[in-house]
Amino acid sequence: MAAPGLLIDFNRHGQPIGIEITAPSKVTLAALNRILRSLGVSPAKRGDLAPLRAA
Repeated sequence: MAAPGLLIDFNRHGQPIGIEITAPSKVTLAALNRILRSLGVSPAKRGDLAPLRAA
């Protein structure tokens, strides 16, 4: 279900508790938002990824 550079963490009940960004240079806003929508979470904005781009 995750995209390249993204790893979804789940608790023992199967609920998502976080998304690890393992390869910031490979993560796109579109890919992140696909994952967020599939988990029922509000989409990210371009500015939300600014710290990753700076790293």
